[in-house]
Formats: sequence, C-alpha cells, structure tokens
Amino acid sequence: MSSGSVASDQWIEISVNVDHEAVEPVVELFSRYGYNNGVAIEEPFTQDPDGDNLTVDLQRPVSVRTFLPFDGFTSETKDRIERALWSLGQMRPVGPLMVSIHQEQDWENAWKQHFTPLRASKTIIIRPPWHDVDPEPDDLVVTLDPGMAFGTGTHPTTRLCLELMEDFLPARCDVLDAGTGTGVLALAARLLGARHVDAVDIDPIAVRQAAKNFEMNDQADGIRVWQDSMEQPPSREHYDFVIANIISRILIEVHPALVASMRPAGMVLLSGIIDTKEQLVVDCYQQTGLEMIERRQMGDWIAHIWANRAEGQGSG
Repeated sequence: MSSGSVASDQWIEISVNVDHEAVEPVVELFSRYGYNNGVAIEEPFTQDPDGDNLTVDLQRPVSVRTFLPFDGFTSETKDRIERALWSLGQMRPVGPLMVSIHQEQDWENAWKQHFTPLRASKTIIIRPPWHDVDPEPDDLVVTLDPGMAFGTGTHPTTRLCLELMEDFLPARCDVLDAGTGTGVLALAARLLGARHVDAVDIDPIAVRQAAKNFEMNDQADGIRVWQDSMEQPPSREHYDFVIANIISRILIEVHPALVASMRPAGMVLLSGIIDTKEQLVVDCYQQTGLEMIERRQMGDWIAHIWANRAEGQGSG
C-alpha cells in the first residue's frame, strides 16, 4: 500500500471480531501498531430498558480496533498482523482482519453513529453534544465529544471507575487523572465534588480533545491538562485521589509515579485490569506498601481502590 496519492490527514482503521477470551492477546497485538498504543474495545452489552443491569453478552463477539497513520501501514505490516491473528485463531475464534481508510474528520464524525446518551453510573449521565437529555434532579451530566480520542464511558473499565468514584472520592479533594483520554473521568471527578483535577495523557490528540471537553463543560478553570508519559510523578505527594484507567501492563510500568503522586492518606483507583492479569497488578502494588480496600468486577474487567491505610475514606 502506497501513501503517494493519499493525504497525510488520512488514517487506517484495522479491526477484528474475536471471542471474549481472545480479546487480551488481540489488544496486545494491536497496541504494538496502533497510534500511541491506543486500542478500542467494543463489547456487546445487554441492559434493561431503563439502562440498569448492564451486562456483557458473552454469546456475541467483541470488536477490537485501532488506528494507524496511513504512512505507517504497509503491506508488510498488514501481513504481520494477519499472521499473528491466524496463530491466535488456532486457539480461539478470531475473525478476518478488516481494513478501512478514514479522513480525520470522518473518524471524528463516525462516533456520532453509535454514541448516544448513557447512564454510566447511579448519578452520572454521559451525553454527546449532538443529543439532549432530561436528567433527574440528582443526576450529573457530562457532555462529551470523543473526537479522535478513546473513551466514551461505555466500557466496563470506565463504568467501574465512575461507580468507585461515587463511593470513595473525598469531598473537596485534589485529583490526578492519569491517561485521561477524552477527559470523562476528570469531568466526573469535578462534578462529584473534587476541588481541582490534573489530567495527563501521553497522546497529544487526547490532550487536545480533553481540553475541548473541559471547556464545553465549563470546567477549564478546575481542570488542568497536559501531555505526560508518567515516567515521573507530575507532583510528588500532591493528590488525595489518583485515577488510572489504563491496561494492566501500563499500570505496572507507571506505578512508581502513581504512588509517589499520592498524599500520605491518599487513594489510587486502578482500572483497565483484565482478570488474567489481575494478580500481576496486585503483586506490584502490594510491594509499595499500599493496601487494597475495594475490588469490583464487571465481566472480565476489574478495578481496585488502594490506600495508604486499611480503613480508607469511603463515603458509601
């Protein structure tokens, strides 16, 4: 595939439908090639008409996709990915690799076809700016345009974060959202009462989109966002509550910075943990001297709250 006749603002989308037990290895494969290691997982859900009792439908396949700059997708890259998928398919059902080309603007607009208002937790409703909602008196509404960043609030890892934030986020606290993506969790933290939020992401596209979402929600004064790889803590012992909704491998890699960012009585919320990798995360964070005070699971996905003291600071 040649890039000579295609503009630089075009992107390659690769996707595949896989069995639930093949999701993790396919995510690992796609993260090697995707832009800034970003991978989107679309699990099939069933839920009650009122949005309650959301569960993963294990009878239907999961869609895994990522995006690459057009110039970075060669016939050799495609062959390597297809060979790896073929090998994985010998163990679990893996569909054929699907490849499509998107204009950057088309990628942004593509979200609008399937992103509709969602009650993501007890009190938090996430709505795109092209839809209106009629909230209940106690509802908190996050207006979110994902653009080209990952994270609309539909995935179990994000929903677990929102549930835990509702129950454990201290009043008037300072928060770090590491790997902010679209900024959905940073916005939720502010609506739930955080005094200030620092949001960081390694992806400059995510940082740009998050900043737009903060402005759209009139939260630009309460949330600061910048690009950061989390190799060093943004501010040592500065945060009451640290959020990291990223894959298990990265949670382990950046754990020194996350832990160093916590105040002595602070807490860290870890999400994005697939069940097969949970013990690796547990072993890592136990060695830091923190103690797990809450564990929740939705399908194959798990989230933890860790604290410097066993009693924590739960509100519910």
